[in-house]
Amino acid sequence: MNVKDIIISALKIIGRADIAAAVKGGETLSAQDSETVETLLYCFNATEDEIARNYVPLTSCEVFTSTSDKFLLFIFKHTPSRILRVRSEGKEIPFEVFPEYVYAQAFEVYIDYEYLPSKKQLADKSSYSDEVGENVLVYGTVAEYCLINGEIESADVWESKYRSAVDAAQNRLAQGKDTEDKKLAAGGYIPPRRWV
Repeated sequence: MNVKDIIISALKIIGRADIAAAVKGGETLSAQDSETVETLLYCFNATEDEIARNYVPLTSCEVFTSTSDKFLLFIFKHTPSRILRVRSEGKEIPFEVFPEYVYAQAFEVYIDYEYLPSKKQLADKSSYSDEVGENVLVYGTVAEYCLINGEIESADVWESKYRSAVDAAQNRLAQGKDTEDKKLAAGGYIPPRRWV
């Protein structure tokens, strides 16, 4: 999903189809219109980060080698938020996580981890695929934008739509997992949204 498309959809929802058309056409925006787009972009990044932290984690697996049993976090392709497991020679091995590295007694390891999405600009792609659904990101972005602008009633409406879209995405994604994972995904607790 393109961030630009998500921002355009959000602009239409908040009643700024004029800015949406300008963004779509690649036109130069006024300072005020540019500020609206930048605020929506901030809201998009906050929403994407929240989804990754609380609802639909982004995961990756990378192979590392080290002669010191320390695998430095800054060389990971993504910013790790949680190390899930470490494998060496086809077996899971014990590991410890420190502020700057993962310690595991092995020369070569496969590290599975959850990560946080990078900050996006208008020309970037979302960290999420179509499986999550564009509506999740659009509704979350709009809810955050309305709250920032003091439109509490509108924020509540879009927050409700956002949470419903998150539930639907979690259920869709649980379809391919085993039975125990389905129970956890379908019946899990969703914490209240934390506004920054």
